[in-house]
Amino acid sequence: MLQRNGNKKKYRKKVTAILFCGILAVGGGIGYTMPSSVYGKSVIETKVLKANKTYTYDLDHDGKKEKLKYILKANGNGEYQGVIISINGKNLYKKFKNANQAITLTITDLDRKDKALDLILNMESESGTLEYCGFLQYRSGKIKTLSSSDTTKILNQQYSYELAHVDGSGTFSISVRTPYRLYSMGDYHGYVSLQLKNDKIVKAKEVTYLLREDSGEFSYELQRAIPVYQSPSKSSKKVRTLKAGDTLTIKKVKPIGQKSYVPRSKAVLKGYAYMEDNNGKKGWIYLDKIKQGDIELFKSTPGAG
Repeated sequence: MLQRNGNKKKYRKKVTAILFCGILAVGGGIGYTMPSSVYGKSVIETKVLKANKTYTYDLDHDGKKEKLKYILKANGNGEYQGVIISINGKNLYKKFKNANQAITLTITDLDRKDKALDLILNMESESGTLEYCGFLQYRSGKIKTLSSSDTTKILNQQYSYELAHVDGSGTFSISVRTPYRLYSMGDYHGYVSLQLKNDKIVKAKEVTYLLREDSGEFSYELQRAIPVYQSPSKSSKKVRTLKAGDTLTIKKVKPIGQKSYVPRSKAVLKGYAYMEDNNGKKGWIYLDKIKQGDIELFKSTPGAG
């Protein structure tokens, strides 16, 4: 897990300091790898930086190393309220919010082609609520904000989230708490893909959304029969029918009615879930609101967490 008050960095042609509102899962700070069953690729080197410690990096790959340091600012109660980032001894960036339990700064490489490092800053409250997230770049002696939770809708998460997969291609994934709320399914953690494009963080194209491994292990027990389809469409071939008492795990979802991921959305959507039943057989089931007279589809569903 991320260390409190640590930092992460990313390498870009221009010094890229990226503020990112989320806790990054990087066990021990370096070399976190997603399981091959999910992505089939390794995550590039990622390091959590410690506050008040000076690091040297060639941030803009000009052959000269810069000295990077960040300092945490606390109030009289010892609660962190802000952060100052300095490069080569000059304070180039300041950000102050409400009292924060954790402020982290990380270094990694979102896009290897731009040949510069990226910084990620995360500020969250004790309850896990996201206070601020943003992406910065160090250019020509200054730090510029590219995207942040204040200006970019896709980054305006309610809760902190994890950077789940970075391969240096410019596209990366985050693990989000219930990115799409589907009927009958309950809460879960799923992956959403983002992209660093034209110096902005944007939503990457996706049709289906993978569940995080722990969410994909939750066992749902059916309380009534439901058809299983070959593909996520009711017009596709119905391959079999599951009956009450059967159990299944859900691996990914395809929402209907909302074309792109919207943080903080309260909408409950229809959609399809790709599942594996207790006999090891896979397929798609359709999730819709309960019809009058029907009982709940599942005996129990996972709660928030």
